[in-house]
Amino acid sequence: MRLSPSAGGVARVALHHIVGPRLSMSAEAGLGATYLGAHPMTTAPPADAEVGFAWQLAVLARYFPIYERSGLTFGGGLQYSGLRLSDVPSTQMGAELRAGYYRWHNEERFWTLEFGLSIPLIEGLTLPNEFATPDEPASPTVERTWHYVRASLGMSFAF
Repeated sequence: MRLSPSAGGVARVALHHIVGPRLSMSAEAGLGATYLGAHPMTTAPPADAEVGFAWQLAVLARYFPIYERSGLTFGGGLQYSGLRLSDVPSTQMGAELRAGYYRWHNEERFWTLEFGLSIPLIEGLTLPNEFATPDEPASPTVERTWHYVRASLGMSFAF
């Protein structure tokens, strides 16, 4: 198992909807950039370190007690994300898990500090769409498999 160092930042915009006294749903969209060290996510690994454009869409359910001023919050849902690399873009669909702390200031304003983990269920490279001739294959063979599990630390403000 080989780990590649990475760091990045994503600005997220979300719409929260209170479903019940202890449950909320949110839809999120995020854009940003990610630095990825030498990595195997290429058709001929290893690839050099690079900075790529990152994006994510997510739908989450959260345990979020609205009758308490502060406390723990837990969330989970599905995410669809991508990272544009120089060789080929990487996309994934997976589970998004979050745990954190929230604080209500008044009826409409709150903030959260959350730790998140994105676990891929479906991931892969988007290869060029070229038609093959009988003499050569349609695309290069990927020499090894890879997994891109992401951890995050985020701060959210509701207004």
